[in-house]
Order: sequence, then C-alpha cells, then structure tokens
Amino acid sequence: MAIDLDDATDDARRLLAESWCCENAEKRWFRSVDKLKQTVRFSFQCRRDAVHFWLSN
Repeated sequence: MAIDLDDATDDARRLLAESWCCENAEKRWFRSVDKLKQTVRFSFQCRRDAVHFWLSN
C-alpha cells in the first residue's frame, strides 16, 4: 500500500486498514513503514487474512 505519510487522506486509508486488521484478522498481523519509500506494508500470519485484506482494500 503506497501512501504519502504527510497526506491526511492517505493517513485515513492507513488507519482504516489498521482498523480492518484489528476487527477482522483471525491470526497475527503487523505493519511496517518505510519512510524513505513512503510505503506501508501489512503482513499476515494467515494467508486467508491476507486475501481478505487485499479484497477489502
């Protein structure tokens, strides 16, 4: 998920994605932020959670 860390709209997208993870992921997940590339990466322990996340976002 490519975002502009200084953009409010993209920040809202990131927060929505994190909220989805908290409410819907059945197993562990984490996010990592690469400030140089302006990207946020969500990783999941369960492939099913990853697919559901991809489809919902």
